[in-house]
Amino acid sequence: MAFGLDSRIAESTHLVKTVDGIQVRLVDDSRYMWVMLVPEVAGTSELHDLGTADQHRLMTLATRLGAWLKGDTGADKVNTAAIGNIVPQLHLHIVARHDGDAAWPAPIWGQGEPQAMDDSMRNMRIEKLAGFLASQAAANAPVYKICDAALWREAEAAGQFTGAEIDIKDGYIHFSTATQAQETARKHFKGREGLVFVAIDTSKLNMVWEPSRGGDLFPHLYDALPVESAISVTPMHPDADGTPVPEGGFPSS
Repeated sequence: MAFGLDSRIAESTHLVKTVDGIQVRLVDDSRYMWVMLVPEVAGTSELHDLGTADQHRLMTLATRLGAWLKGDTGADKVNTAAIGNIVPQLHLHIVARHDGDAAWPAPIWGQGEPQAMDDSMRNMRIEKLAGFLASQAAANAPVYKICDAALWREAEAAGQFTGAEIDIKDGYIHFSTATQAQETARKHFKGREGLVFVAIDTSKLNMVWEPSRGGDLFPHLYDALPVESAISVTPMHPDADGTPVPEGGFPSS
């Protein structure tokens, strides 16, 4: 069975981008910043109809979008729901809510009539969403840790990495995506020798994505990191500007 988008979803939303096989759509209602995620998987009406890999991709995207929406809009709450009593095709709503909005504190469904966006609002919201989505790595992409080589050797001997001094101070281990790693190296490690660039497989980690530098979402781990999660460990050397660069260069985004 081929995937087909329900006509009611198509008529009430605007496609922003397809990410990891998931349509990211903006709901045409000016009252709320409201995003809908539709997995391009035929015959699905419930979350449990998806396979494990599709579930992971959907929920990773949903949590990142929710975190970004809350920070970008200053929302008091983000509502995330898969209902489907009227439109059974599986779709996930992510809505930025504010104290005093048109339905607060009740759920938005059945509260008044949708108010279509004008061209200016629609284009602005789509542009912001598209910009955020373009900055995000795929759900299964590695994340990266820059740390002292000696500290990583200690972690290898112990079987786990509990963090550098800043990680311990903040209560979580800091990581960067491929697009964030070079700026992290420049900003926090400039002029440093004896560093390694560790690529991490996140598939078995409870990674949390939270706003940090410039409001961008960064991956954080509120636990010790098993060293077996390391895909590769690469020495780093300062370039002419003093920014540490892994042998072979930074990964492409």
